[in-house]
Amino acid sequence: MAIVNPGVVPTVKSKKGSDTLKNSELISFAEAKKLVIYPMLLAQFVGIVHEIKPKFLRKNKKYCLGDDHLHPALIALGNLTPNAKDILRSFNRRKYKIVVAENFDIRLSAAARAIDTSPFVGTISELLRSAANMKVSAADGTDTSEDDFEDSSESTAAAAVVPPLGRVLSEDEIPF
Repeated sequence: MAIVNPGVVPTVKSKKGSDTLKNSELISFAEAKKLVIYPMLLAQFVGIVHEIKPKFLRKNKKYCLGDDHLHPALIALGNLTPNAKDILRSFNRRKYKIVVAENFDIRLSAAARAIDTSPFVGTISELLRSAANMKVSAADGTDTSEDDFEDSSESTAAAAVVPPLGRVLSEDEIPF
């Protein structure tokens, strides 16, 4: 998935096909995988970020997306392996501006139950609590979901610098 500058995606189909977009037209992007997040997957993703938008891997404070934009994101349905957690700690120390969102199906389901909640920030248990609070506060007659869920994870979408949407993670929320 790509987030690009306005007006660069053709709106009319041409007979000769579409041209590729320049990297300068790209604001951010996300890659989705149906895999457990293991070290080589992280290395491959960082390689893509380095090739397409290397500014996200530098400590350049001048290059920063607004709070309403997502940094390059690796989205996975699987969890983080222990070695991948160590690598994410290293990314954090290096100030990489990337997001790794593990167990995204659980995150998305929990965020869908809550208002103004992003599946890219916070722990899964926070998202589930927020969704449960919305269910309790919906006593005014609105339709709520009665799905049962079991939170067996305290994992967090690991954002290397500032998480998207302006939320700052506390040390208690970082799973490693």
